[in-house]
Amino acid sequence: MNHFDVDIITIRDLVPSDLPQVLEIERACFPDPWTLESFRNSLNSRYFKSLGAFNPQLLGYIISMFAAGELHILNIAVKPRFRRQGLAGKLLDELFNHFNDQLTFAYLEVRVSNLSAINFYHRRGFRQVGLRKKYYPNGEDAILMTKQM
Repeated sequence: MNHFDVDIITIRDLVPSDLPQVLEIERACFPDPWTLESFRNSLNSRYFKSLGAFNPQLLGYIISMFAAGELHILNIAVKPRFRRQGLAGKLLDELFNHFNDQLTFAYLEVRVSNLSAINFYHRRGFRQVGLRKKYYPNGEDAILMTKQM
């Protein structure tokens, strides 16, 4: 694990030139990674907000969709060797701060097998409200979690 001071991380909007690094992290983190096209579409939509954490290379990112006061967190990933150092929390906080008083609630889906992510979201105030059967391409269920703002 590489250690760094989370306070010297720069959080900014992702841009197309970041996508090679995004894909590298995505492929290292997920069994069914998003495609380049999926990331391009998220960057080109006015409904999506995509942030990256840099130091100076990309260490993690968060992709979300916002509409009518609801924030759907679609994807969050941190390079494996930089996990458990506050990056995901910093990305989530920055995302919430961006929408500030426009936000009514946030929600996300997480694999039932991803206990570290489930625990992270619980610590951040998310609560389990449902189950999406066979949500992921491999047939795994997803826990639906929400957070009132």
